[in-house]
Order: sequence, then C-alpha cells, then structure tokens
Amino acid sequence: EFDENGIGNNTQDEHLEESEAAIMATAADNSIAHYISRISWKFRVHTDQRVRPMHLLYSRPPQLRPGVAESFHDPTECLDKCSGFGYSFIQRLTANSNTYFEVSIRPSLDRNKTFQGIPWVNISVKEMYKFLGILLQISMREIDGGGYKAYFRQHNNTLATGAGRRSKRKEIANSAGFAAQYMSLRRFKQIRAAFHPEDKLAGLGGDKCYQLRHALNSLNSASAATFIPSGTLAFDEGGVACRSRLCPVRQYNKDKPDKYRVDFFILADSHSYAILHIDVYQGRNAENVCIDERAKELPTTMKAVMNAVYQLGLENDIEHGWRLIAMDNRYQCPELSLILRDRCKIYSVGTCRSNRKGWPAEILNLSKANSVRGQSLIAYDDVNDVVCLQWRDNKIVNCCSTLTDLSITTVGRRVGSSIDIVDVPRILKMYQENMFGVDKGDQKRMHMGGFARKAHYKKWYKKSFFAILDCMLLNALTAWNMSAETPSLRRNKFERYDFYEWIADDFLNIDGMSASLDEDHAQQVPINTENETRECTCVPTKRGLRRCAVCQLDSNFSNVTAGTRNRVVFCLHCQVVVHDHVPEGDRYIHKLFPGLTCHEIIRSPTGKQIFSTRHRGHRQAYSVQLNHPVVCALREMYGVSTKRFRASTSHDSAT
Repeated sequence: EFDENGIGNNTQDEHLEESEAAIMATAADNSIAHYISRISWKFRVHTDQRVRPMHLLYSRPPQLRPGVAESFHDPTECLDKCSGFGYSFIQRLTANSNTYFEVSIRPSLDRNKTFQGIPWVNISVKEMYKFLGILLQISMREIDGGGYKAYFRQHNNTLATGAGRRSKRKEIANSAGFAAQYMSLRRFKQIRAAFHPEDKLAGLGGDKCYQLRHALNSLNSASAATFIPSGTLAFDEGGVACRSRLCPVRQYNKDKPDKYRVDFFILADSHSYAILHIDVYQGRNAENVCIDERAKELPTTMKAVMNAVYQLGLENDIEHGWRLIAMDNRYQCPELSLILRDRCKIYSVGTCRSNRKGWPAEILNLSKANSVRGQSLIAYDDVNDVVCLQWRDNKIVNCCSTLTDLSITTVGRRVGSSIDIVDVPRILKMYQENMFGVDKGDQKRMHMGGFARKAHYKKWYKKSFFAILDCMLLNALTAWNMSAETPSLRRNKFERYDFYEWIADDFLNIDGMSASLDEDHAQQVPINTENETRECTCVPTKRGLRRCAVCQLDSNFSNVTAGTRNRVVFCLHCQVVVHDHVPEGDRYIHKLFPGLTCHEIIRSPTGKQIFSTRHRGHRQAYSVQLNHPVVCALREMYGVSTKRFRASTSHDSAT
C-alpha cells in the first residue's frame, strides 16, 4: 500500500509483526523453562506449623480400557492387540530384513551366490514367525553343548568312551532338539544373519536409536490404548546388557549387575507392573526425537519424565483424583516435583541428591555422626508446598515430595537375625511401597524365558530390539491376566512360562493359523485410486488371447485360470490387459483390495509397486516384485512356498 505521496505504508505488516511477537512472548512466558526460572525457595525446619491439605488421591485399581478385554481370545491375539507385536509388525520386520540382505549381504557373496551353503530366498512372514518362535523356545528349553546346532539335533546325543570292543556308548535322554521340524539349520542361520529391525534411511533425522524407534512407538501406542493406569506410578530406568564399543548410547554404572548396558526410561504401573511408556536414553538428545514440544527445553532426566506424562495424556487427568509418581534420585528434585504438581496435577515422591537446585542443604545437615537410626529432619516450604527431608537408616536418605503428609509411621528393619521397629516419615514409606514397578519388570525379563535372555546377537541394537520385544510380551501377559478378572469372560490367568509357551507354539505352528491371519489382515492394504484412472482409455481385446495381469498373479498361486481371459480390456495408457470390473470368483487378491476392479488395483500406489512393465519383443510384459509384502501375503494365503512359485512362473509372465 502507498499513500498519496507514493510512500509505502507498512502499518498492517507492523501490526502483524507486533501480534506475532506478542504471541511468541506469551508462549515463552508460559513455557516450563520460564516457570522454573521464577521459582524461589523458602524452606524452614518443620516443627508444628500447619500445612495445606492435599487433594484427593486417585484410588482406583489399574484397569483395561473399555472393549479391550473382548478384542482378543487367546494369548497370541492379546500380544497383537495390547502390545503392538502382531502381523503388521512382523511383516515390516520381514521386509526390512529382506532389504538388508539385498543391500548389505548379497554384494559380498562369492561367485556361487550361495549364502550359508544354500541359495538365498526372500524371507516370508511365516518364516519370520517361526524364527521368532524358535528363539523364544530356545530361551525356555536350554540344551547345553553345541550352541544353536543342539536345538536342531534330530536324535538324542550319543557319547562314547573311545574306540574298540571295550568302549562304551551312552545315549543322553531328552537331548534331541525341536527346531528341525520347523526350519533347517542353514535357513535359520540365513534369517539370523539377515535379521534387521530398520532401514538406514530411518536414521537421517538424527535419531541415534532409529533401529528401535518403530518398536518403541508400537509398544507405547498399544499401551496407551490398552491400560488405564492406577493412582501410583513408578519412573525408573530399565536396561539390557551391552558391551559393544560401537553403541552410541552405552552407559556404565558400577552399582548395576550389568556394568555396561543400554538404558530405557520406563514409566510403569506400581500395581500391575504394566509398562505405560518407554523410551531409550540418548544423552542430551539434541534432536529431541519423539519428545513433546512442552518438554524440549528441560534437562535430560526432567525431560524424560515430563515427556512420558505428556505422551500418555496424564496431565490434568484428575476426574477421579490426583496420581502419584515415585522416582529415585536420578530424576526427582524440587523443581520437577513442582512442575508435575502445578502443570500436570500429579504428586511426586522420591529420593533426591543433595546438590540438586532447590535442595535446602543449609537446613538439612543430618549425618551418621549426629543421628541415630530412625531419626528424621523435615524442611517445609510453605510458599511452594514442597517437603524435603532426611532420614537415618544404614546411611542418610534424602527425600523430596509434594505430598504434605508429614506424619510419622513405623517400619521394620532387619539387624542380624532380628527385626527392629523404627520410626520413618510416611512420605518415605509411600516411596518404598511404590518404587519397584519398573524393577519388577526387569526382574521378570531376566528370569525364565524371553528373547533378550539369550545372547543371540553381538550388535547392540539387535539385543536392545529383543529387550523391547520382551517388554511387549510382559505387557501382553499383564493385559491377559487383567482380562481374566472379568467373570463374564471365564478366562484363566496364566503364569509367565505358560503364556510364553502358548505364544511360541503359535509362532512355530503359524501354518495352521494362516486362515485367521488372512481374515484379520485382508483389509490392511493402503489404497488410494482417486483420479488415478481418469486419463485411461480401455478397448476390448480378442476373446481368449490375453489374460488379466492381476488375475494372472492370483492364478499363479491358486492354479485356477478360469475367468482370467473373460471380458478383458486393453488400457492404452497403461499398456496392460486387465478387467475393468470386479470379476466373478473367489480370488484372494480381491480380498486384499476390496471393491476395486483389476484396473484400479494396478493403477493404485500399491499396485504400481507390485507390477513393473518391460518390453519382450513386440509384446508388453509385466514383472512382479516377489518380495513385496502384499505378494508375500497373497502367497501365504494359498500356502505356496517361494520355491514352488518361482518354478511355476519361470516360463512366462507375459500378459
């Protein structure tokens, strides 16, 4: 805009800039970092001054969300619905493993082009199921001697004292393996070498642990859709042992059983031990991968806690009372406890380090020299309603909380063979009663079965990936046993070993489950054909000369050619023979693309990935991407092996 003298008028632009600046200033004022900078502490030694009463605490037990218990009927279905470890997850894992072989392993093969002594064939989803089932069974059925070969042994192991007539032989009972009936040892080694969770392209965003990100997100989204947390939660680190020097997130802690390990930040329910949110420790995590916008400016440990709360949507969820989070001194501090209470309506309690900002070190100066066991010293900030205290046990314990219950109770402490009753602040006792939610899960993962219990791999991200799968198994077990508490479902609770046995057996016998998998996942093919066929012109072809390309792909598996030549048309734009209608018959490929004609299937984004054209002389021919997940699913629906399919289609795929 210009005035009458031709001078530019930027009034509107200036107003816009001022309004944007005001909005940004308001957002900065409302940020957590700005809130922390304005905190001032006024702690005093608590004597008998009055404290503000607490809000009503959440008292309901942990529950499943409505409709979850009715959505599954056996442990394998529960694993899919409640932990994200299902068909689509394994299908993605299969595709990434096949890609890894083509990119990283095939170029290094010798001129015979064999791998582990046999030709390579792309991994199918069924084979990946069986591979995971074998790994799970190996962790529960230990056979000493021989490594993986012992589990593929078809007869009992025979021992001999030597050679000659006086030598003795002994057959060791129950030493035969189980895996040979499901997969050959060479094929197992092939899949084990090609196993890869994620493609390298996923790491372009700066995520140090991109190989684990999809598994973490699957577990977190499934947990949020499955569980209603109880009133007491625990936030702590879990982990898996890792000594790899190439691991960018390896931690060292001399006080842990595993000195070197990959740490996970875990928010768990203190009653059901269900994992509600999990993330991997990445140090400062400058890229803030999968971090809520409101928590990005916080320090590392505070960021981890607030991100878990925000991702679960627990902030301001006070319809049935305020929840309580228990943390140890790696996370808890006066600033974090104040943020959780004022911004999220959540109480917190936990041990605290004496060098944390806000800790009243000048007041709380208890030591072993000037105290006796059971003695406590409490400091209370009546402005911010925060309690910091010290309690003498074997050593001095520092505690910080927004709970204002300053009463004293008792606890039993063992001294030699006797138990002494000593005084303890009730706040600290609540911490001790609710802190073990994460540790219980770690304890279960370390004993009696699980993918990560055996050292299947040396690569750090593969061991960590299996640790996440173990967390999925535990969440599924928790969900199943919680659903068994519903009388109308008439279900039995499972022990962990029996639950794992059921899942491993289903994975190994996936051939018998293929029909149900086909029905459950037939509708999961992404389709978008809007405006894809408008520019196409189709003309009739001579009857009986050409076959529909889409129906031909289905008939290669079913060996049913009826109807593939009837009423077909030739698309001048696509240069392909197809049906311009949904043909009669019960073909599985039309179940994967419900409601679409063959022409719409081949023009869809998924169809373009499956079919690629080439010229064979004067004829148009189509090549099929055999490792595409849809083709793999179609092959499994008909129960056709890869070898049989290649033999049947090697003659001519012309359309």
